[in-house]
Amino acid sequence: MPYQRTGPDQRDLVDIPTGIRLVAFDLDGTLTRGQTCLEAIADAFGFAAQMSVWEQARTEQELTAARLGVWEYIQHLSTEDMDAALATIPLAPGAIEGVTALRTAGIGTIIVSLALSSNVAYFVGRLGVDAHFGTEPDGNGGYRHVLDACDTLELLAKAPDPASATKLTISQISAALKHAHRRKIPDKAAAIQAALRTEQLGRPEVVAAACSATVRSAVAVLSVLNEQIKTLQGQVEAHFGRHPAAEIICSQPGLGPILGARVLAEFGDDPTRYASAKARKNYAGTSPITRASGKKRIVLARFVHNDRLIDALGSQAFAALNVSPGARACYDRLRAATSVIERHCVRSPTVLSGSCTDVSKPARPTTKQPLGLNKPRRLLLDNQAPGGRRNWWSRSRRDPARDV
Repeated sequence: MPYQRTGPDQRDLVDIPTGIRLVAFDLDGTLTRGQTCLEAIADAFGFAAQMSVWEQARTEQELTAARLGVWEYIQHLSTEDMDAALATIPLAPGAIEGVTALRTAGIGTIIVSLALSSNVAYFVGRLGVDAHFGTEPDGNGGYRHVLDACDTLELLAKAPDPASATKLTISQISAALKHAHRRKIPDKAAAIQAALRTEQLGRPEVVAAACSATVRSAVAVLSVLNEQIKTLQGQVEAHFGRHPAAEIICSQPGLGPILGARVLAEFGDDPTRYASAKARKNYAGTSPITRASGKKRIVLARFVHNDRLIDALGSQAFAALNVSPGARACYDRLRAATSVIERHCVRSPTVLSGSCTDVSKPARPTTKQPLGLNKPRRLLLDNQAPGGRRNWWSRSRRDPARDV
């Protein structure tokens, strides 16, 4: 798209290629400068330090835990309070002029962002953008993208192609929004209808029909999966509490009836299956592999593990950050540790998964300083029982599951 520079930080739009009907923008860092939406809100309401930790999240488990933590802080904030914090974020140079030029040329604009939908809506009004997609709370303390929401699936089922989407009425859109427990339904319904009725890029009738059939099938599959997930969740919640180990499992920070059932199913409920807490950690893949020969000693990550179990334990560890002061202190000190050996010596929440089950009593919350931070702790080899021989060279290729 050609531009003509008129100043050191300004560009005037002079020509728009024909054929374009819709332009999508990201929000943070694209249309705005400086802080992100959540950083501005965190500064305004006093959890900036915690926000800086959450900003380091990279894995899916870390991102989930970060979003749960953010929700705990902002669930009681009104839209007006958050809008006041967002007003401090400067717009990118030429953002308003660019959006205005696009609208003048008859081109629709939309913001697609992982920021909260209410935060994105503020910048929609500030910039004059036509529509937006953002992230919405799921009602259980978590988040979901709007494309996964029940109202989106309901509207796609009613209008899987552009022609039928333009015929959606305000009452149909409002009903879908109501089922999803949205706020400001009249305003959102009007905005959605206006966006659906704007001129869009078209496709041949045969291609549009094929895409429509694909959308219908995808919506049907997702809807059935959502219903079956709810059914299974109800069954797990109803029966997990009857298990003798349910109290022990749920006493650990970060474990509830669903996640606890997953952990119990993967570990098994035979109390004699694991010789010690160390053997349980070896099977889970949460303990390092230590090799020593003469004066040399190395500590390696354990890559062979039960994938389903390690996924559940990872979710537990990050969920525990919001409910356990001990887990929070452990995590903070672990991130601050600079030595690789110290990182392996610090206890993680999954240590409780082995220790509390061995003694058959609920785990007790702790705020004690994690071990191993002042000096490296000497770890037993994964195949060495207390008092045993260190013949790792003849057994180093064994499956970790055989150490139990």
